[in-house]
Amino acid sequence: MSQSLDSLFNSSNILINDIQEVLFPRLESTIQIGDQNNALTVESDIESKLKQIETNCDKMDIYVNKCGPNDRPQQKMRLDQLRYDSRHLLSSLRNLHHRRVQREREEREREELLTRRFTTNTETNIAMDNYFQDENSRLNSFHSNLDDMISSGSSILSGLRDQRGVLKGAQKRLIDIGNTLGLSNTVMRLIEKRGKGDKYILFGGMIVFTILMLLIWKYLT
Repeated sequence: MSQSLDSLFNSSNILINDIQEVLFPRLESTIQIGDQNNALTVESDIESKLKQIETNCDKMDIYVNKCGPNDRPQQKMRLDQLRYDSRHLLSSLRNLHHRRVQREREEREREELLTRRFTTNTETNIAMDNYFQDENSRLNSFHSNLDDMISSGSSILSGLRDQRGVLKGAQKRLIDIGNTLGLSNTVMRLIEKRGKGDKYILFGGMIVFTILMLLIWKYLT
C-alpha cells in the first residue's frame, strides 16, 4: 500500500512539474502571438493532466485513511499540499484562459473597426436626431422632477410657517395665563394680610372697649 501511495504521489508531482515547466510557458507564448488553435490545444492538455491529478488525489485519500496512526498525519499533509498545488494550477489556467478570451475579443473588435464602412449622411443625421431627442426627453424629465421637488419644498415651508404661528399663539396664551396666575397670587396674599389686620383691629378694639367699660364702671361706682 505504501508503494502504491508513493507511486501516485510521484506520478502526480511529475504531472504538476510538466504543467508548470512546459505547458504554462507554451500557453503564454501562444496567447502572446495570437495562435488560438494551439492555445486551445494546450489548455485542453492542461485540463486533462489536472483531472488526472485530481483522480490520483481521490485514490490517495483512500490509501491515507488506511495508513497507520503514526504515518497518517505525514501522508495527509503530503496529500493536502498536492491538492493545494493542483487548485493553484487550475486558478492560473483560468486566468490565462481569461486573458486569451479578452485578447480574442480585442482582436475581433479591431478587425471589425478596420473593416467597418461608414454609414451615409442620412443615417448619421437620423442617429444624431434620435440622440438629441433622447437627451431632450431626459432633460424634460429632469426639469419636471425638479419642479415637483420645488413644489413639495414650498408646501413643507408653508406648513412650517403655519405651525410657527400656532406655536406663537400658544406661547402668548401661556404667558397670559402665567401673568394672570401671578396677579391672582398677589391679590390672595393681600387679602390674607388684610384679614389678619382686621383680626388684630377687632381683638384690639374689643380689649380697649373692655378696659373703658371697666374704668367707667369703677369711677361711677
